[in-house]
Amino acid sequence: MREGLEVGESQAHYLGSQYASAKKLDTIRKERGTKYGPVKENHETIGMQWAGILTHSGWTPGEPIPARIVCLMMVALKLNREAYSPQEDNIIDGKNYLDFAGELSGNDEPSGETDGTEREAFTVQERQERTTKEGEYWLSMYKGMQGMQGGE
Repeated sequence: MREGLEVGESQAHYLGSQYASAKKLDTIRKERGTKYGPVKENHETIGMQWAGILTHSGWTPGEPIPARIVCLMMVALKLNREAYSPQEDNIIDGKNYLDFAGELSGNDEPSGETDGTEREAFTVQERQERTTKEGEYWLSMYKGMQGMQGGE
């Protein structure tokens, strides 16, 4: 330490906790890398999936992303993780996100002004059918990703 510069007890505690936090983050990153794959590759794949969802949803950059679309994006994230490292948690979470998307179908306009067009109202059965079709699409994407990684 330089002369004249003293570190008090609270600063030493802070620096020590920062070091411990950095070590913990490093440990978590290594565990996640083993579990989900290389960071760059993992996030590039998720980005491509999300770009496809946003493109097909008709989302306009700069506008809020509707809750239903966010749910579909989370399904894609879970499928990406499942393709790399199959775990029950990914499937359970993915199913829940699809259920949420189904519940939000036809009801995901941001509050406030709209473009004046009325949204089509969906019955519960129509929402379930729509969600099932989207689920089948993402399941086919998942199977394709497995094939790319040498899975079944």
